[in-house]
Amino acid sequence: MKPLVIGYEDRFVRFGYDWFESFCQRHGTQIIVVNGEELSPEQELVRDLLAIVTVFSARLHGLRFHKNAIRAAALQKDGANDQSS
Repeated sequence: MKPLVIGYEDRFVRFGYDWFESFCQRHGTQIIVVNGEELSPEQELVRDLLAIVTVFSARLHGLRFHKNAIRAAALQKDGANDQSS
């Protein structure tokens, strides 16, 4: 069995580690977690939910930034058209 060495589970995948672990086992790969810590199911669930919220809040921030950049570019274009008229 080929090993896959990772530092932390959450650095490998944000959530769904169990699925990836079984996937790797089915394909002949063993995951070795160097800094593994044992968490209760409740603690794991809280970490997973926090990871999901963090990812989506970062995505919303990115969308807001992109929307503002488009708005600024449109305003600059309108300003340039007004000056050339």
